[in-house]
Amino acid sequence: MRNPDEMDPHWRPQYDNLYCDIIEYDNIVRVESYDQEFGLITRKIYGQEKMVQVRKGENRSQDFQSRYYTPDLTRIVNQVYSRDFSQFGYQQN
Repeated sequence: MRNPDEMDPHWRPQYDNLYCDIIEYDNIVRVESYDQEFGLITRKIYGQEKMVQVRKGENRSQDFQSRYYTPDLTRIVNQVYSRDFSQFGYQQN
């Protein structure tokens, strides 16, 4: 596996981008539950929900994965992003 420091930040595992081995976060907000989670954080900080709409459309990653992921590609993705899956509570496929 490549050294994360040498990877394009867009493709680098989020575990490394966020320095999870160094920084202890109180909250990490997931895109798929942004509306609910971010509102709770802004309410805690500002006393009210200050929402910024970031969703541009539907998430169709399941369609993409079933159409384009081969067993070999699935194995590689699971290997490269294994810490992301465990750190952020996602299930490997």
